[in-house]
Amino acid sequence: MNNKKKIFLVGCGNVGSRHLQGLVTLSNYYPIEINVIEPNPMAREIAINRIGLIQRNNLNLKLSWLGQLDNINEESDLTIVATLATGRIQLLDSLLKKGHRKFIIEKMVCQSVKEYDFLLELFEKHHAKGWVNCVCRSFEFYQKIKNKLPSSTSIILNVTSGNLGLGSNAIHYLDLFSYFIGKEGYNLKIIGNHLYPALLTNRRENKLVEFAGSIIAQAGANHYCLLTFSAEKKNSAVIFLQTDHIRFMVDEWSTKAYWAGETNQWKWEDTEFRYQHISELVTSYAVDIFETDECVLSSIEQSYITHKELFHVFNTHYQVITGIPIDLCPIT
Repeated sequence: MNNKKKIFLVGCGNVGSRHLQGLVTLSNYYPIEINVIEPNPMAREIAINRIGLIQRNNLNLKLSWLGQLDNINEESDLTIVATLATGRIQLLDSLLKKGHRKFIIEKMVCQSVKEYDFLLELFEKHHAKGWVNCVCRSFEFYQKIKNKLPSSTSIILNVTSGNLGLGSNAIHYLDLFSYFIGKEGYNLKIIGNHLYPALLTNRRENKLVEFAGSIIAQAGANHYCLLTFSAEKKNSAVIFLQTDHIRFMVDEWSTKAYWAGETNQWKWEDTEFRYQHISELVTSYAVDIFETDECVLSSIEQSYITHKELFHVFNTHYQVITGIPIDLCPIT
């Protein structure tokens, strides 16, 4: 691992700075050049403070801060896009034209089916690859669960949470549901008839909104996922997975999880769960992309139907609440 790798990070706010924390540790394995595009001085200061906490090989690291996308005139080995979903298609179009071909893209990828269709056309035209940063499938705990699931089993996934933002975070757990199911999980049908009867504030931008309530997803004839997010209080997501052979329950804000199954006569037993942050995970994503041209994350092609279904559910509910039809789903 001695070939120099060039990375572009576009957007270095709260999430982007966590990406940067992980990216600088790549200098322990490769000579690394990281170019960060972030025009906000306050965001830069926070990011600099955060990477100051991270051990890295400074002799192998070149870190540059750029103000605008126009300053990107070189190709990269990996480009991470951590901006808001608003206007992202134009951003990705510009990056593709500049020669960038490998992307990790924050969810939501964009804000409409029309935008997503255009994005897929662009990636095919430029022979590019993209993965969506839905991290749950990367967690060691969930990967162990996946390995315990018979391929023929029926899966029911139930996720309950406080006010963590259903619009922003439903995609994470629907992607986890798809991961557990396998190929069939990338063709979900989602029902959103039980959403909270008001729009909630989105902390990321005033023009965006959030949702609460319940949505139900079905894949195939016997796989179901129920997501219920409260509108009242922010608290942990609790995940309950049930099959014919095994059950798991996880509280993501704690280090505890529980399981029961046929092998222990369905008696609940303690086990350990560790929430893995993007500052840890992005390092392995980058190495896999550099070395194998693959990544554990869902590809933009695999994530298409889930985005399409969520756009329909949330846009329909937005129109019910406001009386205003919309084309762009106001979430990020």
